[in-house]
Amino acid sequence: SRREAFIRNPNAYKYKIVDTLKKQGKEVFKIHFKTKKEKLSGYVYVMDSSYAIVKAEFKHTILINHSL
Repeated sequence: SRREAFIRNPNAYKYKIVDTLKKQGKEVFKIHFKTKKEKLSGYVYVMDSSYAIVKAEFKHTILINHSL
């Protein structure tokens, strides 16, 4: 499905670890991601011990051409 595209096609995205948080006593990486074309961006939260995705936030930008 499209929502897992950032995992299946990692070369289409830029990633950066921006923070390390604690959740229920475990380390969680907050990772910013965006497409190279910058239409989709957000954060994914990954547990360090299991690499499980515990949360995801994203936004999709639609570019509109206003040429008349």
